Amino acid sequence: MASDKSVMAVIRASRPSFRNDHDKVAFLVHASFFSADYVLTAAGKSALGEISSLLSI
Repeated sequence: MASDKSVMAVIRASRPSFRNDHDKVAFLVHASFFSADYVLTAAGKSALGEISSLLSI
């Protein structure tokens, strides 16, 4: 899991500007995953790959 210090380092380094509170939450989640060495490679149905066809999403 990402530490508080590493998440804050990512936020400070990127100097983000947010339109609303939802943007802040989304950025926090992405910064947390990034600092924990996770990489988002897909979103939505394509993220599930073969499983999406089995689940009929």
